[in-house]
Amino acid sequence: MGLLGTAGTVGMAGGPALGGWLTDTLSWRWVFYINLPIGVVAIAGLLAMRDLHPPVRTRFDTIGFIALSLAVTSFQLMLDRGQQLDWLASREIWTYIIIVVTSVYVLVVHTLTADHPFLPPAMFRDTNYLVSLVFITLVGMVLFSTLALLAPLLQEQYDYPVMLAGLVMAPRGMGTVVGMIIASRLIPKAGARVAIFLGLCLTSFALWRMSSFAMVTTYWPVIISGVIQGCGVAIIFVSVTTTALSLPAVDCSASSAARDFLSLMTSG
Repeated sequence: MGLLGTAGTVGMAGGPALGGWLTDTLSWRWVFYINLPIGVVAIAGLLAMRDLHPPVRTRFDTIGFIALSLAVTSFQLMLDRGQQLDWLASREIWTYIIIVVTSVYVLVVHTLTADHPFLPPAMFRDTNYLVSLVFITLVGMVLFSTLALLAPLLQEQYDYPVMLAGLVMAPRGMGTVVGMIIASRLIPKAGARVAIFLGLCLTSFALWRMSSFAMVTTYWPVIISGVIQGCGVAIIFVSVTTTALSLPAVDCSASSAARDFLSLMTSG
């Protein structure tokens, strides 16, 4: 899990700086154009690795996939454009709301009645997986909402150029790499419970430091809080993902899953 997460840190460390350079040097459209060659390489890698494992023939749940995709996409568009269009005063926002409600209804009903749903309900009866899912959702909210707010703060309020804003946000990736290393060493010795607690403490401390940002300040508080938050989020990510995937539930009953979870948390 540490190695898997480290691959993502390459984007967190180099992405803001590279995006700032592309925007200043060429145009913001190149932020999207640069994905084309990377996508070609990714597809080539998938095709090369496809024959290493025999394919598992199963029926793809097209209805569930489409319903989930529409729900997530419409909900994202509603949040992105709501402030610009005055929320419920806009017909477009109401259209998104109707699509979200309808898609979620279809997804739930279809998931509970289909023989091979896109999201098998059995996996949500595993308490280990369910609690890990809640944790990783909270971590994602903290991480991406912080990144989404930090960039406009640096550019619009601090009047940083795009390139400088990217360089200030880039050290967060270094903290993520350190967090991955700490988690990979800490979990086998102290357990996932201690690692998650440490990650939450570091993330909370970083957010507390960010709450004291002033309009007249240097870029060092932003860099330090970003490194600390990157380290804490990485520790939580590795710990929660390892917990969710390393203990598959044999018995999906609630009592058995609860006993497994309590055993995990008490034994580390």
